[in-house]
Amino acid sequence: LAGIPNRPSTYNPLTETGKRNALRRMRIVLSKMYELEMITRSMYERALDTELVFRKKPPAVSATQINSYFVDYVIGEVIDDLMEKRGFSYDIAAFTVYNGGLTIETTLDSEVQAQAEATFNDQALFITDTDNLIDMPEKPNGSVVVIDNLEHPGQIKAMVGGFGQKTGNFVLNRAVDAYRSPGSSMKPLAVYGPALDMGKISAASVFTDMEYFLDDKNPTVPYPKNSYRTYKGNISVRNALKYSSNTIAVYIIKYVLGTESASLYLRQVGIDRPEDSENVSMALGSFGKGMSAYEMAGAYAAFANNGLYTEPYAYTRVLDINGNVLLENKSQYVEVYKPETAFILTDILKGVFTSGGTAAGSGLENMPAAGKTGTTDNNRDKWFCGYTRYYTAAVWYGYDNLLGLTTIPKDDQKNAIRIWQDLMSRIHADKEELDFIRPDGVIVMTVCPDSGQKVSPYCPVAVREYFIPGALMNPSEQCTLHEPLPTPSPAPEPGLDQPGG
Repeated sequence: LAGIPNRPSTYNPLTETGKRNALRRMRIVLSKMYELEMITRSMYERALDTELVFRKKPPAVSATQINSYFVDYVIGEVIDDLMEKRGFSYDIAAFTVYNGGLTIETTLDSEVQAQAEATFNDQALFITDTDNLIDMPEKPNGSVVVIDNLEHPGQIKAMVGGFGQKTGNFVLNRAVDAYRSPGSSMKPLAVYGPALDMGKISAASVFTDMEYFLDDKNPTVPYPKNSYRTYKGNISVRNALKYSSNTIAVYIIKYVLGTESASLYLRQVGIDRPEDSENVSMALGSFGKGMSAYEMAGAYAAFANNGLYTEPYAYTRVLDINGNVLLENKSQYVEVYKPETAFILTDILKGVFTSGGTAAGSGLENMPAAGKTGTTDNNRDKWFCGYTRYYTAAVWYGYDNLLGLTTIPKDDQKNAIRIWQDLMSRIHADKEELDFIRPDGVIVMTVCPDSGQKVSPYCPVAVREYFIPGALMNPSEQCTLHEPLPTPSPAPEPGLDQPGG
């Protein structure tokens, strides 16, 4: 023990390397003590021959203290990082966290966490009609992750992994440990963001929403079908995302973007699913493993941060008992999208809250926001991933039983949106209104919404649209879809024979 305080991390007997160093240090100290006649020869030899047993107190938490989901997550992250970055075994890492006198500096915003927990304790947001519980095999549940966009991008400010009061420590944290198909909330990440960034589409590009046969394994079966059970004909990319057209999303990933490019962009925002890298249905969120709210929040935050992705993190530093830094986290940015791409896609996603959008009327009061809904087959899972300049929040709502046949009641099919709106309204209540800043590189052109080309004198409607300068699919010609009305024939003079007379 006398040799450890000089360099406690080097001589930490709870690590394998530290144990060897500590034993070597022990022999040096004993030798010096014998040399200085502080101990006898027999005492020196007996000390060298004594087997040292390091007893570890098993990790334990007071039974009366129930941690938040955020605290549970931080503890797990620190243990994992001590193992990965410092070479600790699991037992030693856990012992160090619980008994080593560590100081863990977290990213938690206690007020945001409190508001998130208040939202997730509101029964009305999870079950509109409690009579439905009688016939339900299981109750619906949910999760949310809130990430800072403005002051410390990438920092997790709040996390809730289940509905209602948390009843124990290290219970299932659905925010990070439950993986569910994200449905259409994957479209901006797998299709429209990459295709816009590569210049393969523009917000004004027009595609045909119609019956397609895009499943190579079932070429005679119409695929995909739209949730709105019809087809809208020729519509712009802006409206395809607003209405959440399935046919156009799959058409673009199959014939315009390519699954390889889609997978590359997904990996850059922390979503790596190599087993699904050639699957066109990833455009609709069909993945073997599914996604967590943690992954979806991190990925969407890249749109809010001018195209920069940083892996979400829950602590900034971990200090040992003497104040030495054991672990450190900082925002490390990867430029995934051009700032112009992030701005244009954000502007499109604002439309989700407007008339005809999948979250119409569910925006925030006096705070610009953007987002996307997600629904899986048979309404078993609901998502809403959205953001402001201040925060990104991803909400999942559904059932724990993956194999169950329970579907979300009709009255509750907007609950993911309602949960998101309630929480984001709470945490923006006293915030100054901030809109997304248009990069200098974004240009504006007036186009025909029917053709996506420059407006002509004959187009009945003209709209102003954002574009990335030099992008391949920017309109270069005037619209030819609309032609001048034919000149009326002059009225025949009286007395002349008429055709067929």
